[in-house]
Amino acid sequence: MIYRAFLLLLSIATITALVMGAWSKLNPTTYDNALMLPEWQELENQLITTPQRQKIPGYERDRFGRGWGQQGACSTREAVLLASNMQPRSEEYRRHSNELPQPTKPESCKIKNIEIWDEYAGGSVSIVDSARHVDIDHIFPLSAAWDLGAHSWEQTRRQDFANDYRNLVPTDASANREKSDSLPNEWMPSDVSAHCWYARRVAYIAVLYELSIPEPDVKRMNKACRLFGLFAG
Repeated sequence: MIYRAFLLLLSIATITALVMGAWSKLNPTTYDNALMLPEWQELENQLITTPQRQKIPGYERDRFGRGWGQQGACSTREAVLLASNMQPRSEEYRRHSNELPQPTKPESCKIKNIEIWDEYAGGSVSIVDSARHVDIDHIFPLSAAWDLGAHSWEQTRRQDFANDYRNLVPTDASANREKSDSLPNEWMPSDVSAHCWYARRVAYIAVLYELSIPEPDVKRMNKACRLFGLFAG
């Protein structure tokens, strides 16, 4: 009798541990306050995959808000550019930083005489009097997000997504337009050393917002990080 009771308690404890473990693995809120970009293997295990990207009718940019939101006195675009200024930072920070961008509310919105690092091209970009040649790219494109889950969100959540610093990166306008709404299987940064970093950023946003990722894109992302691991090692 005691042995049966022991087995019953052991079974309950095992099931509870498995359920809690599965919930923890699938719970994206564990990433919400992350300061550093997780490694690819960790992110890959959290991804929700789908065989292919299916186009969902109804996408318009306004579904994610009319233009950029506000971060204090500045627009999100202005705040991202100012937060990306390399001049106060060390040389190590300049290339494919594993630090995740944090929200800021700049006191001044003046975009002049700053230097940013273009993660996609692998080079610095100087902004003297105008930033017209620099775009702010949504790493996980808005229309792709719409197709892969955001069409079912509330408007406020879509607006938060469109202005989330962790999904934004400054880059040359031509690179942004070349990328358009592509995911990693169709587009990768011209700087090969940025491929794994880019794959991890896409995966991080997918996990954080519970967006699906098409299997061909996961395969390409996995390849990028395996190759990066070989060269880095």
